[in-house]
Amino acid sequence: IAIAEQYSGYVKVGIGMYESRHTEDFFSRFLIAHPEIKVDIFQYPYGALTEKLKSGELDVILANVLCEKAFSKEDILSRPMFESFNYLVADRTIAEKYPPGDAVALLENECLITNCEDTGPNSMDMLRQMLMREFGAVPKRFSQTNSTNAQMLMVRARHGVAIVPDIVPEAREENLVRIKMNMGEMTRYDMVRLASSTNPSAQLLMEFQ
Repeated sequence: IAIAEQYSGYVKVGIGMYESRHTEDFFSRFLIAHPEIKVDIFQYPYGALTEKLKSGELDVILANVLCEKAFSKEDILSRPMFESFNYLVADRTIAEKYPPGDAVALLENECLITNCEDTGPNSMDMLRQMLMREFGAVPKRFSQTNSTNAQMLMVRARHGVAIVPDIVPEAREENLVRIKMNMGEMTRYDMVRLASSTNPSAQLLMEFQ
């Protein structure tokens, strides 16, 4: 199809739930620099991203560094793209029920709305372990969504609170309160391809600055 459309290369890119918020300029510059390459971008949960990269359905993924744990180190090549701190986000009317900046109280008493999956690198078990390690507490209630838009809709609807990276602009709305999570270092987001890939367009994308 790419050849029929007069392209000389084709790369299929997968991105996760948040990565589109911080990569528009990168992909814009790549498409301008390489008009000869057809680029298709697909969005999936992290578990699906790793499986589709393994199967060859995707050439490159751009995702939370957690995804790399699904591979042996020698099986992939990766490059850091950006880093972001995480914030706990709540509607102001919910946040005002608790002492200012008290993330633990919010997590213990409110429903946590999350994009974490049942299994995979970004699983609910991983989330529970992380929260217990960092805060000594796990929310009594969880609500799972499969997109940032759905997650933030639930927050605005006052159904609960959410942990989102700082790159999500919707989390900066005036009616929302953000509390920076003291969870160690910033979360890193990488571009990853299989080391065995022979797609030159994927290599160009990986090396593009």
